[in-house]
Amino acid sequence: MNKFIISLIAAVSATTASAQVSASPERFSPLAAGYLERARTMLSSGNYPGVIDQLNELNTKGIILNQTEKEEYVFMLARAYYERGDAECVTLLRNFIRDYPASTLALEARLSVGDYFFFHHLWPDALTEYDGIDFDRLNREDFALYTYRHALTQIKTGHYAEARQSLKALKENRLYREAYTFYTAYLDYIDGDYDKAYSGFSKVRSGEKGLEAAYYMTQIDYNRREYDRVAAKGQELLRSLSDPELAPELNRITGLSFFKLGDYQQAKVFLKKYTSLIDGSPAPDAIYALAVADYADGDYSAAAEKFATLTELDNDLAQSAWLYLGQCDVKTGNDDAAAMAFEKAARMDYDRNVSEVALYNYVAALTRGGKVPFSSSVDMLEGFIKLYPNSEYTPKVEEYLATAYYNERNYTKALASIEKIRRPSKDVLSAKQKILYELGIESMTNGRPQEASGFFNRSLELASHDRRLAAQTHIWLGDAEYSQGNYAKASAAYNTFLKSENNSSNRTLALYNLAYSEYQQEKYAAAAREFAKALAASPALPATLKADAVTRMADCQYYTGDYRTARDTYARAKAENASDADYASYRHAVMLGLDGDVNGKIKELSEIENNFPDSKWMPNVLLEKALTYEAIDRNDKAADAFSRLASRYPKSVQARKAMINLALTYSKAGKMEQAADTYKEIIRTWPSSEEASIANDDLRKYYASRGELPQYAEFLRGVPEAKQLDADEMEQLAFDSAETAYAGNIEDITLLRNYVRDYPDGKYLAPVLLDIATSLQSSGKFVEAEETLAHLAEARPHSVQYPEALLLRAEILENDIPGRASEATDVYKALANTGETDFMADAYAGIARTSQSDSERIEYARKARNNGGIGADQAEEMQLVEALAMLRSGNTEEALDMLSSLAANPAGIAGAKAAVELGQYYIDNNDFTNAEKVLLEFTEAGTPHEFQLARGFILLADAYKGQGKAYLAKEYLQSLRENYPGNEPEILNAIKSRLNALK
Repeated sequence: MNKFIISLIAAVSATTASAQVSASPERFSPLAAGYLERARTMLSSGNYPGVIDQLNELNTKGIILNQTEKEEYVFMLARAYYERGDAECVTLLRNFIRDYPASTLALEARLSVGDYFFFHHLWPDALTEYDGIDFDRLNREDFALYTYRHALTQIKTGHYAEARQSLKALKENRLYREAYTFYTAYLDYIDGDYDKAYSGFSKVRSGEKGLEAAYYMTQIDYNRREYDRVAAKGQELLRSLSDPELAPELNRITGLSFFKLGDYQQAKVFLKKYTSLIDGSPAPDAIYALAVADYADGDYSAAAEKFATLTELDNDLAQSAWLYLGQCDVKTGNDDAAAMAFEKAARMDYDRNVSEVALYNYVAALTRGGKVPFSSSVDMLEGFIKLYPNSEYTPKVEEYLATAYYNERNYTKALASIEKIRRPSKDVLSAKQKILYELGIESMTNGRPQEASGFFNRSLELASHDRRLAAQTHIWLGDAEYSQGNYAKASAAYNTFLKSENNSSNRTLALYNLAYSEYQQEKYAAAAREFAKALAASPALPATLKADAVTRMADCQYYTGDYRTARDTYARAKAENASDADYASYRHAVMLGLDGDVNGKIKELSEIENNFPDSKWMPNVLLEKALTYEAIDRNDKAADAFSRLASRYPKSVQARKAMINLALTYSKAGKMEQAADTYKEIIRTWPSSEEASIANDDLRKYYASRGELPQYAEFLRGVPEAKQLDADEMEQLAFDSAETAYAGNIEDITLLRNYVRDYPDGKYLAPVLLDIATSLQSSGKFVEAEETLAHLAEARPHSVQYPEALLLRAEILENDIPGRASEATDVYKALANTGETDFMADAYAGIARTSQSDSERIEYARKARNNGGIGADQAEEMQLVEALAMLRSGNTEEALDMLSSLAANPAGIAGAKAAVELGQYYIDNNDFTNAEKVLLEFTEAGTPHEFQLARGFILLADAYKGQGKAYLAKEYLQSLRENYPGNEPEILNAIKSRLNALK
């Protein structure tokens, strides 16, 4: 702690010393005078703990002091604490000032408070104290000292104008002239007047302690960009610097000067010293220079890590850092990351030259296959040409533009951009052909075949640019026309492809598709020929398509009346153990019957019953068997078959047909009572069915012939849903008018609702309720639609509309009413229990999607895939459901194989989801290398499903973070944050939380 230096204190000390000499005989006195005398002696000798001890003894022993003694006691105690540097002195001094304002020592006490804060660098407190003191009461020497301290405190607290005013009083003072010169120059430096400051600093004597003028002159030289001088002077100053607080900054500017001079090795020496001396974060320009030096040394990983720390800034340094970061990524072979970094640099506008170079490098990265999540390279390329029409890079950019349109995969926007070009080059037109082709595929993938046809036809107008692509376009055009039911146009498209491509790997599939187009036009002979060609073609059809082609060819032969050939072809399908071998066997049995081999037919039908007990065709098999027995007048056998069909499949359409035929069989055999009982059973069991209506008509005639219509009427009244004898024709009219209104406008269901109100048990209740539910679903009123379908299921469980109503209700529960997806499982199961062939695939798929049991998911996903009757997309969806269920169940190896197979087709939604799930699995198991591989392949291939693509990029960032490449993870997430077009909270929150974690 510095001692008081003012003469006032010296005078007090002299007086005290004089008192000590005169009072020395009292030094050993036990009275107050003795304690005070001993305290004076200790104070003068610097024994401050002794002073405090002596004075505290006065309090301890309760010795009474007079007023003069008490004043001296308080002051000496405060003085001792002050000299020790103890903050307690401030309280004691202020108490002294308060209690003895008229004391000759009061001014000294106030100065001491200010000095305590001054020497402890508590500048605002010191300034407050000094501002409250009248320095004019001090002598000349003390005035100068405190004016200096006051000025320095003003400078330290940013009161520069006041400091200038204070310093003026020291201009002519010999002791403070150097300080005046230095601090006046320093204030000029603060004001930015570097020339004046430099001149002032140069007048300060070299080596003046505490006045580092050369340091600030070096700072000014750096601001003047006189890097040679700074490099030389900085090294010299660092060897002789007296103030260690200035060392970090001096190392920084010395290192940066070497950096500016191109001496990166020397720059690294000083900048590393700088970073080792500071406690907080290094200055961005120092990090930048070190990063550039690392880049020059070929240490791209270290350089990238440093550059990455600068990218959150919003200035020219950050722009240049992004450019360098992109170059690091190029050097390490990461074109995706390079493209993202160059795009960042290009979009920042601090340095036009950097933007231009970055934009060109961005284009180059794209041509090497680099991608930026959801960013538009087309916009960037067009922007480059617009901003830099005369750039040396512009010709190259124009070359890349056509390729970029295609690589961008935002085909709609690319097409809009390409059509703005007034004189498109050959390359641009070639790109347009590809873009239209891809737009067609995208439309097909998203279920818009009519739109797809338009794109494919437009692409074919540019066929001369790429003949092979045009040929492939014809296949897709055929698929699009087929999906719309335009089978003739589909056939034409497939034929065009087949004429132009003799060696294509898609030729076999085109023949297969052509055969189906002919089949749908009922050109069965032509279809049979094309199926035969497809079966003979190379490469061979996949096993499932091959089996289907054999079966369909047999169908065609059957329809053309070539029963013997059809019989043999069905036998071939049966022998090849196709997935629909049960159907082939069934059709083969029918062919045997047509060929006159009735016994052979009955035998094969029996074999089907034994070999395929769970076949979806079993109701048809039993019905065919019963009808065959009936045809050969083996009525007992027929009745038995009809009975077994009705018993085993009571809810099937075939069961109702069986019961009608059983009644007819009894009638034919003259067993009228049994026939009547069977008819009654039909009415009781399926009162609202068409078969019940037939039974009702026949029973009316039967009971009329017996004169027993009243008895029959009584029976009908016991079956409320059955058509009564006095049915009102008004109901028919109400139904017809309601259906007419609905057919004209699907939203017009007023009359349909009126029908339900007026005829709550009406004959047409089932179709009316289904129409109402369909309308409500289309208008987004899902809860009411579901309730309507539940009403239908309860009121008309045996109607033709019942299975369709179950499917629609299940789909609404699964997809449209939050929180009720689990209920859909039971509805899908009810649909499966109907035994309706046309709905079985949807039922199985629905159970697989919604079941809470993984074993059940696996079971029904496999049933759905093996059942037939589902499209490729739904088959892939079931494969995904099965794979994820197996993964959760511990069957990891097979699940991963299945997911990998699906991920190979990311254009489909199941493939996109599979890629994401596969990446997530590897991340969850800390296999970040495989996660990166899978997710890079997925994001490189792209997908029209933006949500899944965004998930893929987020997981890719996780994979990079897991590998310790945090800066790459950050690049992907920042790019995704700025470019993702969606607004799903799941995606936005995931990006935000991960970026926060990377800060």
